[in-house]
Amino acid sequence: AARKGSPSIVSLLLEKSANQQLKDGQGRGPLLHAVEGGSANVIKILVQAGCAINTRHLGATPLMIACFMGDLNVVTALIECGADTQEKDAKGKFAVDYARSKNHVKIVDYINSLEKKKSA
Repeated sequence: AARKGSPSIVSLLLEKSANQQLKDGQGRGPLLHAVEGGSANVIKILVQAGCAINTRHLGATPLMIACFMGDLNVVTALIECGADTQEKDAKGKFAVDYARSKNHVKIVDYINSLEKKKSA
């Protein structure tokens, strides 16, 4: 339901006490499935239900993965939900570096604008 981007089904599952920390056979939880499925609305629902926003999968945060994928709506939703743009992976790369590596200019500009606001 998270990957398919169905807010109503995700909400219903959570109301019925579905475990939002459950992971699939590859170690991906519902938040990562929502990121991969491009569902900003489901991301918000899952974070409000208690999914950890800066959790790691293979060393990368959901924000790093969204930046790599190039989905500005998902990146925006994650940051609005509290994703930390200053988290580093094992190689010292930030989420913005993932966007830069794939030439996702709008995401790079968005994150850089947030960083400028923080330092002002």
